[in-house]
Amino acid sequence: MERTLIINLKRSGDVLYSAHTVAALRRRSSVSLLVLEESGRAAGVLAGVDRVFTIDRRRILAVLAGAIHSDAEAVNQLVRETRPLMGIRWDRVLNHSNDPVAAHLASFLTDGTRGSPVGVSAGARGEVLFSNGWACLFNEFVTAHQASPLPFAALYRRIAGEPPPRGLPERPLLLNPAHEEKVAERLGELREGGRRALGVAVRASTPHKSIPEGTLAETLRLLRGEEGIVPVLVHAPDDGERALVRRIGERLDGGVATVECDLAACASVMAGLDALLTPDTSLKHLADLAGTPSVEVSLAESPLFKQASLHPASLVLTRPVHGRRFRPDDAEGGVPAGDVAVCCRHLLLGRGLAGLGGETAIYRTARDRLGPFLRLAYGRSDVFAEMTRAGARLLAHRILDPGAAGDPEDAAALHRELLRFGRENAADWARRELRRARDRARSAESLLAKAWTGGKGLWRGLDALLAGADEYSLAGLCLSLFRGRAENISASSRERGLSVLAAHLEGLERALSHAADLARAAGRAAAERGPAPDARP
Repeated sequence: MERTLIINLKRSGDVLYSAHTVAALRRRSSVSLLVLEESGRAAGVLAGVDRVFTIDRRRILAVLAGAIHSDAEAVNQLVRETRPLMGIRWDRVLNHSNDPVAAHLASFLTDGTRGSPVGVSAGARGEVLFSNGWACLFNEFVTAHQASPLPFAALYRRIAGEPPPRGLPERPLLLNPAHEEKVAERLGELREGGRRALGVAVRASTPHKSIPEGTLAETLRLLRGEEGIVPVLVHAPDDGERALVRRIGERLDGGVATVECDLAACASVMAGLDALLTPDTSLKHLADLAGTPSVEVSLAESPLFKQASLHPASLVLTRPVHGRRFRPDDAEGGVPAGDVAVCCRHLLLGRGLAGLGGETAIYRTARDRLGPFLRLAYGRSDVFAEMTRAGARLLAHRILDPGAAGDPEDAAALHRELLRFGRENAADWARRELRRARDRARSAESLLAKAWTGGKGLWRGLDALLAGADEYSLAGLCLSLFRGRAENISASSRERGLSVLAAHLEGLERALSHAADLARAAGRAAAERGPAPDARP
């Protein structure tokens, strides 16, 4: 059986998101995880993981910050921490972290003889290497834009050569029977009279992402009078969270149910709840894997389109995305408590969304042949950004997996999505994207002729062309893929380098041709007579 190592040097929630890849690989490979020590407990609740290796980041950073040791000692400490991995022959090392440390580790642990790095790795000359186009898309486009066309769960699997997730993983969590029994007893008491248990995550990993204390207390006040709902504050065995729970209870004059649990026990709690109200936190990912829907309030730097819940019933609440900066200092103008309460009633009691304010947007996870994606279900947004996100998703598949995106139904699904924003908007978007794709294609054609000969103006022209790689458009996606490859060419001679560059320019021309074809077809669909299908609320 193959041995696969997944490197994920991120927070606990990111590690839990790796479960979708683990579920795909564990049928034919033993799977191990390399995570930061503070995320080790999250890795420990994932089913299908044979071993969990950890790196003590705090110890390494302490060596770096100290005045006694040189930086080389920090490297030595990293080597000591990864030594248990070196005695194992890994067939594949998957990099889920997308950072320099993980890239070098992926290369170091395979070194070209024991297997191959999958995802982003580092070359012998320090260049960035991509195992496939999906890894390049992840590194160059998805991480550069907040409105990612694909969630990380789908991208991780495509990078690994697996199809996108068709649903939630089957039994992805290791649940402790003793914990399950206690949770069933506790929640059973609270559910007397047919009430449904709504877990409430009290805090996220950073203060800015957390639902403000006042908003949380007011939401609970609005829900406490509902006969069909019993809120349950879920918190860690942590003094800070205990104090927060006490303050919320004081605001409500007591009478709020609470559950204190560590991450291992929390998996059973999430499985026992009917729904979860949460900011962007690891509990959201646990609930997702446990099959429990959530009402997520996305604030500040929370990666809305990259790591949202994949449960089809979940709701993601945000203020209109075009007004967000997705930074820690972007905490003003959050989601009102009344809107949060309306969505909790909708999810648990099946009530309508009447009463929602005009400054809240709601997203839900939808699925089609290409996998899961987040769809605007209610509220305002930048319609052109929404259409670009939908178009970029299909374009990425046409460029990177033509066989999977050649079905006419995929194009028809995109046209239906675009037309939800109105025929006139769809037509304007298609014209804009077609013009951009054609302009970039003409520039690429001119540079290709110079690349074959090393003609004058090649490098200046490349700089001008790559300036468009940062724009959020179909052409920008094509240019991002080209930039990731062109900027990391490693060749033994100038002539060889120019030849590789020319090949990448030809690939760019093909990608831009796909973008133009997609925009042209969208324009034709927008010009057809008849009502727009499934107009958004």
